[in-house]
Amino acid sequence: MIVEKTNPGSAKNQIIVFTTRIKHLTEHLKNNRKDFSAKKSLLNLVSQRHRMLKYMNRKEPENCKALRSQLSLRKL
Repeated sequence: MIVEKTNPGSAKNQIIVFTTRIKHLTEHLKNNRKDFSAKKSLLNLVSQRHRMLKYMNRKEPENCKALRSQLSLRKL
C-alpha cells in the first residue's frame, strides 16, 4: 500500500505506515532474536496500530473494514 500524498497524517495512512514498519521489524527480529530494543519498538507499534484501528472503526467503520482486508489484518 502506498501512503496518500494529500493527507499523510490521516488514520488510514498512519495504519499503513505502522504495518510496513511492523513487517520490517518482524523480519529483523527473525534474524536478531536478542535485539530487545527492536522487540520493544515492535510491541509499541503493534499497540499504536491497534489503537488507531479502534479509532478508525469508530469513525469510519466501512473504510476500516476495507483497509483491514487490504492489509490482511484480523478483526479487532
